[in-house]
Amino acid sequence: MPPRAFRFLGGTHGPWVVTSFRPFRGEALPPVERIAVEPGLDPSLPEGSRWLLRGVTSNERYATKAEKASMQRVQAPLGRPEATHGAIPHRRRRCALAPTPTPQLRW
Repeated sequence: MPPRAFRFLGGTHGPWVVTSFRPFRGEALPPVERIAVEPGLDPSLPEGSRWLLRGVTSNERYATKAEKASMQRVQAPLGRPEATHGAIPHRRRRCALAPTPTPQLRW
């Protein structure tokens, strides 16, 4: 199974070159030259990085087992050669361990 948790590191290292930086709403992240994407949720900020975003590829609480299996069969991996552009929407959270809502679906 491919990893679900990733960290996005903005700084001076990484294969992704930042060509534009436009905040949509609210406070912007500091501008960076490059972005690295790594599996995992390690909270440490490596040398050369100005910011770190952590997240997961999907929220499984809202999908049935059959829906999840169907999506995994066609989901393209991160870092594929044909992916030449990207956007990183982010939302500032006060607490990474905030309580989650009770799942509505049972399986």
